[in-house]
Amino acid sequence: MVGAHLVSQLSNVSYSDFVKTRIFEPLGMSSTTFSPSDAAASGVLTQTWTRGMRRIPFVFPDQTAELFAGAGGIVSNTEDMVRSSR
Repeated sequence: MVGAHLVSQLSNVSYSDFVKTRIFEPLGMSSTTFSPSDAAASGVLTQTWTRGMRRIPFVFPDQTAELFAGAGGIVSNTEDMVRSSR
Protein backbone atom coordinates (compact mmCIF):
# COMPACT_ATOMS: atom_id res chain seq x y z
CA MET A 1 0.00 0.00 0.00
CA VAL A 2 2.87 2.34 0.78
CA GLY A 3 4.44 1.63 -2.62
CA ALA A 4 1.17 2.39 -4.41
CA HIS A 5 0.83 5.61 -2.43
CA LEU A 6 4.36 6.67 -3.36
CA VAL A 7 3.74 5.95 -7.05
CA SER A 8 0.55 8.02 -7.01
CA GLN A 9 2.24 10.90 -5.20
CA LEU A 10 5.27 10.98 -7.48
CA SER A 11 3.32 10.54 -10.73
CA ASN A 12 0.41 12.86 -9.79
CA VAL A 13 -2.14 10.26 -10.95
CA SER A 14 -3.89 7.47 -9.09
CA TYR A 15 -2.02 4.21 -8.76
CA SER A 16 -4.66 2.34 -10.76
CA ASP A 17 -4.46 4.87 -13.62
CA PHE A 18 -0.66 4.74 -13.56
CA VAL A 19 -0.61 0.93 -13.81
CA LYS A 20 -3.34 0.91 -16.46
CA THR A 21 -1.51 3.34 -18.78
CA ARG A 22 2.03 2.11 -18.09
CA ILE A 23 1.50 -1.67 -17.86
CA PHE A 24 -1.95 -2.97 -18.79
CA GLU A 25 -2.48 -0.98 -22.01
CA PRO A 26 1.05 -1.46 -23.47
CA LEU A 27 0.76 -5.22 -22.85
CA GLY A 28 -2.73 -5.38 -24.38
CA MET A 29 -4.33 -6.47 -21.09
CA SER A 30 -7.82 -5.20 -21.97
CA SER A 31 -9.72 -7.34 -19.44
CA THR A 32 -7.57 -6.50 -16.41
CA THR A 33 -8.85 -3.94 -13.91
CA PHE A 34 -8.76 -2.84 -10.29
CA SER A 35 -12.54 -2.30 -10.19
CA PRO A 36 -14.75 -5.19 -9.06
CA SER A 37 -17.80 -3.55 -10.69
CA ASP A 38 -15.98 -3.16 -14.04
CA ALA A 39 -15.05 -6.83 -13.88
CA ALA A 40 -18.65 -7.79 -13.12
CA ALA A 41 -19.97 -5.57 -15.93
CA SER A 42 -17.78 -7.40 -18.45
CA GLY A 43 -20.15 -10.36 -18.30
CA VAL A 44 -17.35 -12.91 -17.99
CA LEU A 45 -16.56 -12.65 -14.28
CA THR A 46 -16.54 -15.97 -12.46
CA GLN A 47 -17.52 -15.99 -8.82
CA THR A 48 -15.61 -17.93 -6.20
CA TRP A 49 -17.39 -20.82 -4.54
CA THR A 50 -16.62 -22.98 -1.52
CA ARG A 51 -16.81 -26.77 -1.54
CA GLY A 52 -20.16 -26.46 0.22
CA MET A 53 -21.48 -24.45 -2.78
CA ARG A 54 -21.52 -21.12 -0.93
CA ARG A 55 -20.57 -18.09 -3.04
CA ILE A 56 -17.71 -16.00 -1.66
CA PRO A 57 -18.38 -12.27 -2.25
CA PHE A 58 -15.79 -9.72 -3.33
CA VAL A 59 -13.38 -8.91 -0.54
CA PHE A 60 -13.58 -5.18 -1.19
CA PRO A 61 -16.05 -2.80 -2.87
CA ASP A 62 -15.18 -0.19 -5.50
CA GLN A 63 -15.00 2.52 -2.82
CA THR A 64 -11.90 0.89 -1.34
CA ALA A 65 -10.41 -0.58 -4.54
CA GLU A 66 -7.83 2.20 -4.81
CA LEU A 67 -6.68 1.51 -1.25
CA PHE A 68 -6.06 -2.18 -2.00
CA ALA A 69 -4.81 -1.69 -5.58
CA GLY A 70 -1.13 -1.87 -4.71
CA ALA A 71 -1.59 -4.81 -2.38
CA GLY A 72 -2.87 -7.22 -5.02
CA GLY A 73 -6.22 -5.70 -5.95
CA ILE A 74 -6.00 -6.68 -9.63
CA VAL A 75 -8.91 -8.54 -11.22
CA SER A 76 -7.68 -10.33 -14.35
CA ASN A 77 -8.15 -13.41 -16.50
CA THR A 78 -5.95 -16.15 -17.87
CA GLU A 79 -5.63 -14.61 -21.34
CA ASP A 80 -4.36 -11.30 -19.98
CA MET A 81 -2.00 -13.00 -17.53
CA VAL A 82 -0.46 -15.12 -20.30
CA ARG A 83 -0.15 -11.99 -22.46
CA SER A 84 1.75 -10.22 -19.67
CA SER A 85 4.27 -13.06 -19.31
CA ARG A 86 5.44 -13.03 -22.93
